Amino acid sequence: VYVARDMLEGADRATARAAIASIGPAIELADVNFPPEDVEAILAGNVYNRRVILGRSDSSRAGCVLDGLVGRIYRNGKEMAATTDPQALTGDLIDIVCHVADLLAALGEMLRAGEVIITGSIVPPIWIESKEEIRYTLDPIDTISINLRPA
Repeated sequence: VYVARDMLEGADRATARAAIASIGPAIELADVNFPPEDVEAILAGNVYNRRVILGRSDSSRAGCVLDGLVGRIYRNGKEMAATTDPQALTGDLIDIVCHVADLLAALGEMLRAGEVIITGSIVPPIWIESKEEIRYTLDPIDTISINLRPA
């Protein structure tokens, strides 16, 4: 979700909807390199996040227009997951935008225009190994991929 306007704590759904400039695909690379029971280590390690790949965003989806979106995940060229409901696992995207604005405000920050919110995975997390290619198609917006190879 690409943010078009600053948002303050306690914003309603209409304000959050108006703050959404566009929607696009993203791939988050996470490295679960220590047990998930160690909350302090998870938070200190940026919640396993290592990199994010952003695809092209679609401004015709401003305000959180999701009609007709189809997400497909391919591993090494073979489709392994698909959904026509990008909110089924993440929850309501507008609610997520409101939550992020409220959380940032509680920490003395603000959700600002130009920022991007990675809203969660539209399919269950995928465990990958080196020597794999993962491709994410968010039709009709864009396709992005990562090709993992050992160093």
